[in-house]
Amino acid sequence: MNKEIPAKVVRKIIFDILLERSDKLDEECEKLEQEELKECNVVLDYSQSIGCEAGGTRALADDILSGQISIEEAIKDILKRDEIKEAKKRCEDWIKEKDETLYYN
Repeated sequence: MNKEIPAKVVRKIIFDILLERSDKLDEECEKLEQEELKECNVVLDYSQSIGCEAGGTRALADDILSGQISIEEAIKDILKRDEIKEAKKRCEDWIKEKDETLYYN
């Protein structure tokens, strides 16, 4: 059995993980902004910086998916340690699913 994963699959896995990170940052940003508006009637720089980080993370995800950033660079410089573990797990799951599909067909 071939245990090689196509690059487009790995890119999609990394893309999905970064989108999940971006969504968490967006949720945190929105929560902070609501608290700031309630307490101070203004949105502070910190919550805005979290929103910018969320947008930047989405842009990185798009660049990885499109091939503008290499998989190696994404793993080495962009993904966090726990995200690397999650990407590895998803790759292993993909291989397992592919093997099962081949076995039953």
